[in-house]
Amino acid sequence: MSFGEFHIWLSGQYISPKTGRPLSRNAAGDYISRLRTLAKFIEIDIQRIDANALGVMALALPDNHALVARVGAKGIGDMRVALRRYAEFRRQGAEAKAPPAELERTPRRRAIPFGLYQNIPNLGGLLDYRAFLDSRGLRVGQITSSPIPRSAPIYYLPEQLNGRVNSRTIRIQWFETRILALERVIGGGFVPYAFVSSNAIYSLDAACVEFLLDQQAIDITLREDGFIEAVQPTDILRARHPHSLITALVERASRRNRPFMEPSWAAPIDPWADLDLEDLRTDTRKRALAEQIIREGAADFRASIMNAWNNRCAISACDVVDALDAAHINPYCGAQSNDVCNGLALRADLHRLFDQHLLVLSYRANHLIVELHSRLRGTHYEQFHGTKLALPRDPRCRPHPRLILDRRSA
Repeated sequence: MSFGEFHIWLSGQYISPKTGRPLSRNAAGDYISRLRTLAKFIEIDIQRIDANALGVMALALPDNHALVARVGAKGIGDMRVALRRYAEFRRQGAEAKAPPAELERTPRRRAIPFGLYQNIPNLGGLLDYRAFLDSRGLRVGQITSSPIPRSAPIYYLPEQLNGRVNSRTIRIQWFETRILALERVIGGGFVPYAFVSSNAIYSLDAACVEFLLDQQAIDITLREDGFIEAVQPTDILRARHPHSLITALVERASRRNRPFMEPSWAAPIDPWADLDLEDLRTDTRKRALAEQIIREGAADFRASIMNAWNNRCAISACDVVDALDAAHINPYCGAQSNDVCNGLALRADLHRLFDQHLLVLSYRANHLIVELHSRLRGTHYEQFHGTKLALPRDPRCRPHPRLILDRRSA
């Protein structure tokens, strides 16, 4: 099932446990963006992987040190959530369809002739969110999509707004300055929810509209059918940004044949305006007394295993030592379990599969062969099915046949 079908499912059939509603169009798009970024990095077509393998992949992501260095811990967490949702979608075998237009409380994408949108000329680069982020040295992927996207609108009833935004982020602050500038450009009054400029349709982000509406920073007008039609800044919003900043934005947008430049003298927008650092540092973790197993001789066991297997993964031949684990064949039961014949060097993700019995080993004519569970067939890991392990030269260091047999029957 394609990412396109997944997007429709997220915004139509999936019910978020937090809000009790489907995701917004922008939030669903964020999930797709995370999956595409992951697929590009690991060079695997995620759309061809089955649901069970997607779950395994989500578990193994934190062990991909190169990916962690690239996207950070939060990025890894976001990708794991996206993989789990995609796996859920695949398991359900859902035939994702757009929600019926006639459902009473469903946001609607209305087919409006291009010529009926209000035209707002001379905006220049005022609505170029990417350029703004570049001017601040920020990455688009960290701030999500534009608050005034270049796309046909999805109209909402006021009660359909789902409360996704709960803090005044840099994205909200940019949205505030553009609403004030648009009000100035059109000469006061209400800023349309959707409009045309330079032969392109723009629309306001519903989540940003709701956030400002909750703070009484804007008023709204409704269409005859009850959907939001336009917004107007209140004095609360006007007080947040200097009059001189809005004037500079409008003047620079109106300059013909000159690139739009964000006013450099304006007070920089703080992306962490609502972040309480002291609250962030406060330790509120829950604690409980628990029995903890002490793994005696773990360091010596790892050293002996890495030496026996020449610092390479027994299956993939990966030679990045930091990515390798010393895996027990028979589970650890005490120091006596740390015999070199009871272990092998495995890449971290393969170690997890081995522990979950999704990957097993068997001796055939003195060769140790890899066998995959049927759940991993057709996945990235299928390349290892039937692999013959390059066993240590010292027979005493090779996995004991009895332990391999016991592992298979466990």
